[in-house]
Amino acid sequence: MSDLMQSIRAYLKTSTNLTTVHVGEDVPEAVAFPFVWLQQSGESLNDELCHPSTIESFTVDIEVVSDDIDQARLVTKQVKQFLSVAEIHSVNYTNDAGETQTIHGFTVDDHDDNYLPRNLTNDERIHVGSLNLIALNGEIVA
Repeated sequence: MSDLMQSIRAYLKTSTNLTTVHVGEDVPEAVAFPFVWLQQSGESLNDELCHPSTIESFTVDIEVVSDDIDQARLVTKQVKQFLSVAEIHSVNYTNDAGETQTIHGFTVDDHDDNYLPRNLTNDERIHVGSLNLIALNGEIVA
């Protein structure tokens, strides 16, 4: 999975003006706005008998954080647009069984209203745009 996360991170850094993209880590306090934060938030297992432990899809939380609401909205829109046309669909990774799998594609949508941003605290005036990315697995590569 880290191959996919790193590919998304690299794509965002080269395709946008964003210099700060964090992957599944605590964001330092002195980070410049805006920044993007990515973290895997779930996975769906395949229930087929031939590959019962393979992962069918990953869910990734994407947060765009800024101290300006207009900037947060604009950058969130740009990130969604860039990821919707991204050419990072064919990323290989090794699953828990030691087999190589390929990501076939993904979808990017706004998060549900009940999503709680992880980069939001009570004492800061920051704005968070949140997206939900679902990466779909393909067949096992021989």
